[in-house]
Amino acid sequence: MFFVLSKLLALAVAPAVWIVVAGLYGWLTKKPKMRRLAYRTAIGLTLLFSNGFVFNEVRRLYEPKERLASQLDTVYDYGIVLTGMTRLNRETGNGHFSEGSDRLMQALRLYGQGKVKRLIITGGSSRIFPTDYREATFLREWAIDIGIPAKDIVAESNARNTRENALFTAQWLQANGQGSALLITSATHMPRSLACFAKVGLVIDSFPADPAAARQDYGWQTFLLPNLSILSSWSGLFHEWIGFLAYRLAGYA
Repeated sequence: MFFVLSKLLALAVAPAVWIVVAGLYGWLTKKPKMRRLAYRTAIGLTLLFSNGFVFNEVRRLYEPKERLASQLDTVYDYGIVLTGMTRLNRETGNGHFSEGSDRLMQALRLYGQGKVKRLIITGGSSRIFPTDYREATFLREWAIDIGIPAKDIVAESNARNTRENALFTAQWLQANGQGSALLITSATHMPRSLACFAKVGLVIDSFPADPAAARQDYGWQTFLLPNLSILSSWSGLFHEWIGFLAYRLAGYA
């Protein structure tokens, strides 16, 4: 039930949904004053939540500070990579990389530099109605295809959410021998992830991937031009905030 409710809540907190609701209300209401208010609300929300500068600065306040591989003074037994970076082409049965794939790229780089000895990829299907596609299994096969030794990469393909990522990884480590571990996931996802892993008894180090853009990378377009793709980015950030609160209330974080 918690899993299903979390998916529905993620939809409810999407700014794009608020904008559509305000616009529909303005279109349907017969009261001129309320119509104007609804349309102005829809326009205001669109301008606010499509501004790249506002989003990046809010995101920067929430994310942990970026780390460099050169700053890691420990060789970790495991690099734990959380999934959420591929999509399945149902016609071909093949998986493709999407937003969030920097998690795996950073993990592979750390492995290549000798900072982590083995990789644990955790995550199965996050859909309410799951398919046979398991993301961790696909990513393990992909990594082996590019030359990573099979013995150095583990797929935990049953977890459906961050709570289960932590729980099932902890169970695997307990069954296969504890060791030092480095958690690798997106920077916005890191606070909730660390809290979940700590709750199941794994106090581990972190390596945030895909951090907010540096301020010096801002162009004038970031300040002035609406960017509708930012709307979906806000949805992800709200999802993390609400998810963190829900996990705390449920005792998962």
